[in-house]
Amino acid sequence: VLFRSASVPVKIGGASGAPARVLRLVDARCTACGICELICSQHHTNRFGRRTSSVRAEKDGLLGEVHLSIDTDGSAGRMACTGCPGEKLPLCVKWCPVGAIQLQLGSGQ
Repeated sequence: VLFRSASVPVKIGGASGAPARVLRLVDARCTACGICELICSQHHTNRFGRRTSSVRAEKDGLLGEVHLSIDTDGSAGRMACTGCPGEKLPLCVKWCPVGAIQLQLGSGQ
């Protein structure tokens, strides 16, 4: 399932007994810098490459709007988001310089 709205919390992870976490995507803060995509792909494959990232930041060149999305089950042709088990925070949350991806309070911290 591909989640693409700042108003809908995104439940991620929870596999293999790890606690599920809930992310909030805040499109209005995103600058489409791509750091979240790169750190996510490195987490999944030990290589930097946007094609293997669970998260995507896309900028509409015509309107200038940015949209964030997270693939939660791999159905969108990307790696399914695992919530970065073993990490204090999901890496996209930790490395986003503008706080566009946030961990919802009380969700597997």
